[in-house]
Amino acid sequence: MSSRSRVDPYLAAVLLVVFALFLPKLVLADTHLYRELLTPRVLLTAGCALKICALVIAALLAGRVARSFAPGDAMRTGWWLATVWLGCWSLGQGYLGVYQIGLGTSAPFPSGGDLFFILGYPAMIAAFAFFVHAMTTTGLVGPLRAQLVVALAAALPAMVLLVFVLRPVVSADVAPAERALNLAYPSLDVVALLPALLLARFALRLAGGAVFFVWALLSLGIVCMVAGDLLYAWFSSLSFSALDPVLDVAFIAAYLLVARAVFQQHRISVSVRAPPDEAR
Repeated sequence: MSSRSRVDPYLAAVLLVVFALFLPKLVLADTHLYRELLTPRVLLTAGCALKICALVIAALLAGRVARSFAPGDAMRTGWWLATVWLGCWSLGQGYLGVYQIGLGTSAPFPSGGDLFFILGYPAMIAAFAFFVHAMTTTGLVGPLRAQLVVALAAALPAMVLLVFVLRPVVSADVAPAERALNLAYPSLDVVALLPALLLARFALRLAGGAVFFVWALLSLGIVCMVAGDLLYAWFSSLSFSALDPVLDVAFIAAYLLVARAVFQQHRISVSVRAPPDEAR
C-alpha cells in the first residue's frame, strides 16, 4: 500500500487556505478585508467547523481501527482509548460550536466544553502509553529505556518553556477556574508530549513505510497542540490577543494532522483485511 493518499492534496490545500485566511490578520487586522469580509464571525465559524469535522472523523475512524485489532492486543486498547479521547474532544468542540457557529461569538472561558476536553486528556495519554508499549514489544524500535532518554532530552525544551509560560499564569488576575485551566492544559500537553515524542522516535525507525506516517503525523499534531495551548495560556494571562490568528492556525493544524494520522492507520487496517486491488 502506498503511504500517500488521495486526500493529501486536499489536506494540503485546506492547510494553505487556513494559513491564507488567518495569518495575514497579524498585519492586516485593521483593513477592509478583516473588518468587512473576513470578520471575526467568519473566521470563528470556519475554524470551528474545520475542528469539529476533523475531530469527529478521527473519532469515528479510531473506533473502526480499534475493531481491526485482535482482542487483548495493546494496539486495540490504545485505539479504543484514542476513540474516547477524540470523542470527548468532539463533544467539547461541538459545545464551543454553539457559540462560535450558532451565535458567532467566542465561547466563554471556562465553559462546559472544557469539561469534555479535560476528560479526554487521560484517555489520550493512556492511549499513547499503550501505543508505546505495543511498539516496543515488537522489537523493531529498540529497548524502551534508550528511546526514553532521547525523548526526555527532546521534551526538555518544552518543559523549560512550560515553567516560563506558567509563571505569569500563576500570578494573573483572573478567575480561579480560568487560572486552573490555563495551568492544566499546557501541563497535560507536556505530559502527553513525552509518549508522543517516543512515537515520533519510533516513526524514524520505520521511515519510508506506511506506519511511519501514522506516528509522525500524530506526533506533529500533538506538537502543534502543545504550542497552541502554551501560547494561549501565556496570551490569556497577559490579556494579549494580537496573535490570536497564530493560535487558530496551531489548533486547526493539530486536529487536521491527528485526523490524517488516524486515517492513515485506518487505511493500513483496511489493506490488511482487503485484497490488494481493494486497498488502494
